[in-house]
Amino acid sequence: ILEVTDNIGQTLSIEVEISEPDEIAWDIVELIDAICYGEATGSVEISVEGGTSPYTVQWDPNTDDQTGFLAVELNAGTYFATITDDNGCTLAIAVEIGEEDPLTPLTILGPTQVDEGTETNYEVEDIEGWSYEWFVAGGEITAGQGTSAITVSWTSPGDGSVGVIAENPSGCETISSTGITI
Repeated sequence: ILEVTDNIGQTLSIEVEISEPDEIAWDIVELIDAICYGEATGSVEISVEGGTSPYTVQWDPNTDDQTGFLAVELNAGTYFATITDDNGCTLAIAVEIGEEDPLTPLTILGPTQVDEGTETNYEVEDIEGWSYEWFVAGGEITAGQGTSAITVSWTSPGDGSVGVIAENPSGCETISSTGITI
């Protein structure tokens, strides 16, 4: 209640209700973890309510100072943002982006000492859904490229190698190689 008295003693009473907006609140609309270990493929989208719209969102410097409700190209880690409403009220938030564990290099099975002109077989664990791309130095692949096992014809004496790039269904890769004496 507000009472005002003038200089001749007249009093006026007014009932005044002062309201304030609801507190700023936020929620995650979509959170995508980084697809592969060490890659910046994560993202987060938030929604905001309460306070007084419009809102601004300022993400921390680890996001390259992105602004807005969506932050993209994020590595695994914790990211902070400040939400500010039209009245200048702020709310600090934190979001955690995860990632897959690093892939372990596969063990290449096969001889490491071979004779020039011979063919030998090499293989890695055959994991369902994975693809395999082999590479060889000192010889040539005669069978099996694209599978978990290959046959190599050794053509050049000296030091050689056999290796494989294995890719899981998410598109994450691991590279394995071993030295060969020809």
